[in-house]
Amino acid sequence: MIKPCAFSVILLVALLQVAGSCLVHSQESTASSIKTWLDAARLLDSQSVDEAKRGEAWLRQALANKETPVEAAWTLALFCVKRNDFDALDRVVKAIGQRYPNPPLAVAFAVERMKLSIALFHNDATTAEIAMKKITNAVSSEQIPKADRQLGAASLGAIVGMLESEAADPPIAKEILDRVKQTLTALKQDDISPQFTIAYESARTKAAALTGKLEAITESGIAPVKAEQQKLINELEALSKSIEDAEEELRLTKLNADEQTKANRISIKQLQAFVRKLEQNWKISTPGHPGPERPKPLKPTLPSRDSIHVDEYEYETETVTERDANGNSVQRTYRKRVRRSAAEIERERDREYEAAKRRHEEAMRVYVIKKAAYDEYLIKYRSALAAWIQTDRDRREKMKQQKENSLQKVADLEKQINSMEEERVAAVEKVLALRPQRALLQAEVETLGEALRATENQNPISSFRPGFFETVFVDSEKGRLMKTYGESVR
Repeated sequence: MIKPCAFSVILLVALLQVAGSCLVHSQESTASSIKTWLDAARLLDSQSVDEAKRGEAWLRQALANKETPVEAAWTLALFCVKRNDFDALDRVVKAIGQRYPNPPLAVAFAVERMKLSIALFHNDATTAEIAMKKITNAVSSEQIPKADRQLGAASLGAIVGMLESEAADPPIAKEILDRVKQTLTALKQDDISPQFTIAYESARTKAAALTGKLEAITESGIAPVKAEQQKLINELEALSKSIEDAEEELRLTKLNADEQTKANRISIKQLQAFVRKLEQNWKISTPGHPGPERPKPLKPTLPSRDSIHVDEYEYETETVTERDANGNSVQRTYRKRVRRSAAEIERERDREYEAAKRRHEEAMRVYVIKKAAYDEYLIKYRSALAAWIQTDRDRREKMKQQKENSLQKVADLEKQINSMEEERVAAVEKVLALRPQRALLQAEVETLGEALRATENQNPISSFRPGFFETVFVDSEKGRLMKTYGESVR
């Protein structure tokens, strides 16, 4: 960038010192938190007049330094636009041209948009037509950054919509306005043409409303319209109070809902953890089970005499002397089976039967003792088992009831959360329903006030100029400024 000459520096300082309402505060009123022009730019959003003045004051002081970048001057110009001080804006724009002969493209394009608004404000047809042509060509060129083209399209849309009204008595020929509208609406880029159309329709609607108010004043006179204005102001104040009450109700509703929802969420998590613990405990057997029942002792049985087996044969051995194949004498022993007599068999069976009876008697004596002990055990076992069954039933019934109660509490808490959310949504919808009403009423009050002011000043066409109509969109311009330079400045 070419360094400005001393004359340019002196000129800019002098212009800034006499910039009227745009530059009014001294160094003592500058906010200590403002360190860069970017900090000052952030105050463009401030609703506080004092904050805005501090931002302007800081910029005035900063621009006394020749090293201050052109973006600071751009920011200062936006402060002037915000307060509709087009005389001060004109001085700042001229100073920018003197001090920064080769500004960045974004700044140069912003200056052209401001020049067009200034020219329209002063009904300077020649300057306005030149600036409009430059902006139209830039918006139509794909060589220009999209963000700048969108800002230019929106500015032209507002201006064409404002000046199309017959009551506007535009300083720019209708043929030029029609050509601009035809050119920009025919653009194929989806993100450029809509910017023009939206701003055009908004300004056109506003111009029609203003025309209607001017006609009403002409027909009925100023006094009835002022009475209507006061009535609308009263309605606006009442509606604003209703909105304040609704917003406070929304704030309290949201605050209560947030706190209660947070507490409910914690309770729900605790209850869900308790339910999971119950489900785990359900799978665990109830302590104290007496175990499986012992088998009862078996009663010994006495076999019948006839079932006792006795061998009917017996074996005898006999040694015999024989000769082998060589003729030698050898002794061999043979074992042979001999059938026993019936009497002998029966005698042995009797002996075996008597022995079996003695064993049975001993077994019965042991059995009687075991049976008595078992009967006593069985009584105790069944009593313990019955007690355990009852304990298990009671324990599981308690866990079942606890689970049902916990799940019901979870459902109730979630229902309460949903109910509070519905109340919050209802409160939001109430506010959202009232705000458009206020915006419409505010617009009607402002339009009526502007029509009265213009009529009393005997200059109706002044209402169809920048000031009452927004032709430089400060919020969008600020967004472009911050996006382009914000990340590089700290």
